[in-house]
Amino acid sequence: MLGHLSERFPGKEEIIIRPLVVVLSDAKEEPERAWAREYVTEKLKPFFNDREKVEPLAPTVCLFYAKMNTPELVKQWMRRATEAVTPVWRDFILTALVKWRSSRGEMQEAKKLMEDIYLPANRNTALENYNDNLSVKEDTRALYDEIMQHIQVLCNDIDPFPVVINDHNGGGIFSLLQPLEKYPEKLSQLIHIITDKYPGSEVVSIVAAMYAEKQKSVGVIEMAELFLQKEEIIAITKPRKREELIKKIKKNPEILYAKLNEELLRLLIKEGLIDNEEAEIIRKEHHQQIGEANK
Repeated sequence: MLGHLSERFPGKEEIIIRPLVVVLSDAKEEPERAWAREYVTEKLKPFFNDREKVEPLAPTVCLFYAKMNTPELVKQWMRRATEAVTPVWRDFILTALVKWRSSRGEMQEAKKLMEDIYLPANRNTALENYNDNLSVKEDTRALYDEIMQHIQVLCNDIDPFPVVINDHNGGGIFSLLQPLEKYPEKLSQLIHIITDKYPGSEVVSIVAAMYAEKQKSVGVIEMAELFLQKEEIIAITKPRKREELIKKIKKNPEILYAKLNEELLRLLIKEGLIDNEEAEIIRKEHHQQIGEANK
């Protein structure tokens, strides 16, 4: 089948094989699982040495091998996909594995995987998946109902009233709170209330930590927006391109944080406060702290 499709769509084999790997990953009985492992491994061989094809395939392939209980192949593909400097593809792989592990109730394993996710935006995606599955395990129906009651009170003066859907089996607690993100003061009050009421809830503690992280990003985003509104910038740039850049920064504020951190390190080196070796140690410690924040 793959050969026939490859003839019809030459040069697109990696796109064709991805949905096939997804389907085969759900094989339940061992004879079918054994066949699926052998078949997929054989079909993936032509892609393994082509980085451009390995990277987009890696999250799907690593998830397949995790489901097939072949951790050595998960590690092999993860190493191959992340040999470059950028950690983004490793993050995508880990995020997919966190979602799968937490959906199976393997919360400690999922939490351990989150420790290695580097970029904050990817870590937040993994945390949302983890927390949605944790909500089912922790039984947060009472929490959801109480959040809805507080939203009714806190947003009583907002016109139009934000549309909030209390679907415990649907989008999870982040979907429940998302409409309030336009009203940060209301959201902050709500998180403070539920944190006091449910001090032992891991779901609540994760939500509070995530929104605290988002609040840190606001100042940097505003700084970027003000800079891009300067007359000299407006005069030499296209409006659409500026808007696209702002959207990109809002989606991934760590872009600015990374640049700022690196410039501060360079300044410290220039002023003779640290040397290159010490700067590298600080970079590694910063990476480690990002992982510690997920514990």
